[in-house]
Amino acid sequence: MKFETTPLSVNEQSEAKRVEQEKKLQDIREVIEKTTDAIEHPIEAGIKDSVILLSAFGLRTSQSCGGHPDEPRSEERAPARAPWVEIYPKEPDQEAWYENEELRKEVEAESLGYRTKALNLFAEFYQDRAVPNEVRLGLSPIAYGFRIQSNGLDSLESLPDQQQTEKGQLYKKEMEDFTEFLKKKFLA
Repeated sequence: MKFETTPLSVNEQSEAKRVEQEKKLQDIREVIEKTTDAIEHPIEAGIKDSVILLSAFGLRTSQSCGGHPDEPRSEERAPARAPWVEIYPKEPDQEAWYENEELRKEVEAESLGYRTKALNLFAEFYQDRAVPNEVRLGLSPIAYGFRIQSNGLDSLESLPDQQQTEKGQLYKKEMEDFTEFLKKKFLA
């Protein structure tokens, strides 16, 4: 008996790809749900979707903060007033890092690839979007990785508390909008 298959229509192919992408996101979500930091704290709910979607685009996240502007300040610790996500290549052993030039070049090349990917995503996100420069997301270098954050985040602590809270909310909304953009792009 001979079976004939009918090619999938464009709509069927598109739907099949969307279902496949949703499965990938679910698999990443399951890993992220189990991820904790060094003191066993899970990824904060306010940044978790951003971490999942950046991971889906192949950007290796290492740390994040959802921003919690309503938390009271204290002498010991000022709260992070806006969200951020750090992107790093796989961290090599410190000894190997200093002794192995080839390893350093690999890590630097991987980091450059991540930067390029993030900048391309930003270019598409901001193509038809007008927001103040301080609100726009950018890359803040950290060692051989970088932090995705609003451009004004580093100067936020110099402002009075009320302004920090107001700007922090704008920065949080920008990260949320970027995350929604990533989701639509990934599932398209």
